[in-house]
Amino acid sequence: MYWIEESLSESVQQLDDGFERLGDEDSPFLVRGGEERRAEAAAVHAERPDAERQRDELTNEPVCRDLAKWRDDPLATDFPHVDTVACDVLSERARAAREYASRNNYFDRLDETATLGDGKYGRYNDGEREIRLDVSERPFLAQSRPCVLVHELGHALQHALFAPDSGLDEAPTLFDGDPEKSEAIDLAHRFHGPFQTYPESDIDPLYESPVEQFAYVFQAAVLEPEAARRIAPQAVERLRTSVVERNAELSGLFDAVEPE
Repeated sequence: MYWIEESLSESVQQLDDGFERLGDEDSPFLVRGGEERRAEAAAVHAERPDAERQRDELTNEPVCRDLAKWRDDPLATDFPHVDTVACDVLSERARAAREYASRNNYFDRLDETATLGDGKYGRYNDGEREIRLDVSERPFLAQSRPCVLVHELGHALQHALFAPDSGLDEAPTLFDGDPEKSEAIDLAHRFHGPFQTYPESDIDPLYESPVEQFAYVFQAAVLEPEAARRIAPQAVERLRTSVVERNAELSGLFDAVEPE
């Protein structure tokens, strides 16, 4: 399931530099706007050597919204939507993940024109082995087609590899101790932002779900492998090892797309 609770709309912050951010983390997937600053940064970025610029756009470094600090060392940090991983690269990585999953028969149907409602952008139905996407509106990069598709492919892959005869609810918990579990939760927040909590009930927030933790770690490992390994090295290694043990072909899923 990939969704943003309507009650969290109040978590969108209007920042002093013209950017908007969902939650408190400067994640490239949760920051938008800032057109004036981005135009200045893009002009600087365009003056960099072609090879350096292209290489930089393949990886996500820590986000820096301070133009002067970023300009001093653009390889160490990223200015939002200037030298973060380019959208066409995210799309190519999502396409590759879909091809792996399709070739290995990990899902039966992909519906990209679904209407899910209630803030939902994607859903995997393990009974029907169907992925449904509703990404006609994209508040942030986190809700773009590549991000939502890879998240739902993670659910399909987990179902096929770890719980083929039951359902996702019966899949084994992959991250059952720290630091793996806390790293998985860090990646969940990086792509989702703040989660709805239920202080007066026994309902856990979504990031406590082992199924969702798997999907978020998979999502990060496929879409931004270098950043995923930097932020969550043990969780990513645990997921990769567990997946590749079951299908060695899938090792290629976790490699960054190289420029031609």
